Amino acid sequence: MSGATVAGVAGNVTLPAASNVLTGVIYGTSGTGSTGSLTLPTAANVRTVNGAYGVGGTGTAPTLANCSSDGQTGCVTSGILPAAAISGFSTWNIRTGTTLAGLAGTLKTNCRNAVNSTYFNYDGVVASLPATGVTSGTAFDYWDTIDDYYGSATNKVNAWSSDTYCDSTTWTDVTTTDGGTTFTTCASSAANCQYKDNITNLVTTKVVSASSTWIAAVNACAGSTYGGYAAGTWRLPTQKELQSQYEHGVASLVSANFMTLANVEGAFWSSSTTSDNTTGAWYVQLANGATWGGAKTSANFVTCVK
Repeated sequence: MSGATVAGVAGNVTLPAASNVLTGVIYGTSGTGSTGSLTLPTAANVRTVNGAYGVGGTGTAPTLANCSSDGQTGCVTSGILPAAAISGFSTWNIRTGTTLAGLAGTLKTNCRNAVNSTYFNYDGVVASLPATGVTSGTAFDYWDTIDDYYGSATNKVNAWSSDTYCDSTTWTDVTTTDGGTTFTTCASSAANCQYKDNITNLVTTKVVSASSTWIAAVNACAGSTYGGYAAGTWRLPTQKELQSQYEHGVASLVSANFMTLANVEGAFWSSSTTSDNTTGAWYVQLANGATWGGAKTSANFVTCVK
């Protein structure tokens, strides 16, 4: 202010005269002036008990009706339409392409095959598609898509959004050794490696047996304490659950600590019995989704889910 010097700089702000101040104390100047044409609010129009411009408040806050229909504005949340509790869900609870409460969804609902141009890639006219393998193409078309039998195909069809591909990003490493109290990683705990499918929320183990009959497989999962969980937590997956693992890109997770490429190319027991012959059950190849029935006395790979 005028007359004061700070760090060698002289102030030049002049305080208003007392006669120009309406009420109270402003900038250190006591007011003695009249209100002039300025009308102060009445107490009934002031909400806060602390007052405003020197007027104590006695008024009440306006009330808003409860929201009762989608998209309604000028209302407050209610039991019928509560506010979205963002902490209660993740982006995987929302379909990709949809945004809810500011969260963009990542849940994929259409997992498509990709292209492995080493085995097939054709750029000619569709009417002349060859029946044998061609690898001379450069564009990735839907007729070039392939399964994951020789490793997860990674070349995406040019015309399709990445939202239609399910790969390792669809899975979360949830490896634990103490039943979920603490978590580690598959890389650091090979004996307890577990992955969660973010689409189905099913958690799957590594290969727990490379050669079991169907009955032995059912019992192995039912009695397993894998990852520190209590017996009865795990079970043998159904035929469709194993097929969904293939669809959702489990082959992209191949590793020495989880499932090797040789494992996913093999046959895994499902808990589903074949309806035309109840002495048989379905098994699935996780590398290509193939499924067929076989005698329950056969020996196949076993993985468990919860």
